[in-house]
Amino acid sequence: MRLTLATFPARFRMRFAHGSASRAETENVICVAEEDGLTGVGEGCPRAYVTGETVATAARFFAKHRASLGTVGDIAGLGAWIGDNAAAVSLNPAAFAAIELALIDLFARRAGQGIEPYLGLPPARPAAISAVFGVTGRNAAAAMATGYRLFAMTDAKVKVSPDHVADRARLSLIRRILGDGARLRIDANNLFSDPGTCIAHVTALGLPVWAIEEPLAARDFAGMEVIAQATGARIILDESATRIADLERLDGPRWIVNLRVSKLGGLIRSLEMLRVARERGLGVIVGCHVGETSLLTRAALALAAAGGESVQAVECAYGGYLLAHDLTRPSLRFGRGGVVTPPNGVGLGLVADRSLLRPVS
Repeated sequence: MRLTLATFPARFRMRFAHGSASRAETENVICVAEEDGLTGVGEGCPRAYVTGETVATAARFFAKHRASLGTVGDIAGLGAWIGDNAAAVSLNPAAFAAIELALIDLFARRAGQGIEPYLGLPPARPAAISAVFGVTGRNAAAAMATGYRLFAMTDAKVKVSPDHVADRARLSLIRRILGDGARLRIDANNLFSDPGTCIAHVTALGLPVWAIEEPLAARDFAGMEVIAQATGARIILDESATRIADLERLDGPRWIVNLRVSKLGGLIRSLEMLRVARERGLGVIVGCHVGETSLLTRAALALAAAGGESVQAVECAYGGYLLAHDLTRPSLRFGRGGVVTPPNGVGLGLVADRSLLRPVS
């Protein structure tokens, strides 16, 4: 088997900002697996502020493990490799996610199956996607909300800033455009230094929010519980939930885990995280990194179908809406009602335009 690593450089149609970063172009690694005329393609999105990864660290992981991964022949062998190299995968989840997804795509194509039947998962089904708002000015927020309204989308995540006055004006505008029935949650991206500051900020918004994502420093579970009790909102864990050990002290529906395939080290480990979250009575959101292509969207849709009623929201399928151009055909994007439909076909059901890739040395 031949494995190669590349990046897919693409500009965003608009800059996207939140409490941890501001981004105007993609940051990813793309793995291509080739064997006997078949090709599988996978994607990972290294994020220094989430898992400490960069494209450079992903390239080093790939160089170190490419030879052994090239000998993996099927899904059982892939699972065994993950078990034998768990520590390395935990330190390089995005790098491994790209390789794993490429191998799963290839293996499923070899078997003549889509990834769900190949992995023994429930059939893929259409998923309703959340509208997502970055930290912007009022005019940009109004334009985005108007666009989402045209798609009849009423479930939304809004990134917040240190300025509660600006946030209140922005959230009020978004709710007015989406409609009074809009279901709003906020994402602080580890913005607040202590529970009291967060509680005051949320109270000052003057609007009902059903959940708050990552309000404090990662893994400040005690502080987040104080916020949940004071505001009545559920707590969504993202940077605070990158490994199964993070869930050991949590139970009950107050907590929701944001499952991102790249952050967790691939689809197999994401499915295991989903299993543990459901056993502990936690809700889940199937999330994404800003700038993901349709490759990771396809994996997210498989994860969402496996999550069933535990899934509180899905945050993917922005494809060509955010990117100046997507990597694959078809480009997976939501339509009316925010609904995206998984493609048919073997493997991921996607064809990547490899002429758009740039090699990683």
